[in-house]
Amino acid sequence: MRLHRLEAALLALFGLTIIALFAAGHVSARPAAHATILGVAALKGRRILFDFIGLRARPGIWRGLLSAWVVAVASFCWVVLLVGSYVRG
Repeated sequence: MRLHRLEAALLALFGLTIIALFAAGHVSARPAAHATILGVAALKGRRILFDFIGLRARPGIWRGLLSAWVVAVASFCWVVLLVGSYVRG
């Protein structure tokens, strides 16, 4: 039996969620845990954009712009968490 593209995307999202939950509960180094969780969130956001919103069928410029936006938001969040952890000491 062959999976539909959306079913495969949903299974991938479940797997990425399990990875993020594992990283949140079992990684002791805070910056590494934050980077892992936000990286997984960026992958999930990109997967949702491409598969569920239909960005895969759009021109490359839109795929690139929205993928860059997702990465930029995750990177900004990571920098804020990193600065916050150094400010608190």
